[in-house]
Amino acid sequence: MSVRSNIVFDDDVWEALQQTPRGERSRVVNQAVAEWLKRRDADAACRLMDEISARHTAQPGSAVDWLRSDRERQ
Repeated sequence: MSVRSNIVFDDDVWEALQQTPRGERSRVVNQAVAEWLKRRDADAACRLMDEISARHTAQPGSAVDWLRSDRERQ
């Protein structure tokens, strides 16, 4: 489903966008906004991961050591 919207562009952006054929302008703007949203979401996820990793300290040993130790306890 498509939704029609009014967008205000700066003059220089509008001049550049007018170089795009009329039938392709909506697709170009939609694609640019979709890419911007993906990048914004990815940046937010990276910031969250950085915050989480900053709150936790590294544990000594390796995953192999932890698994081996866990198996030995059972």
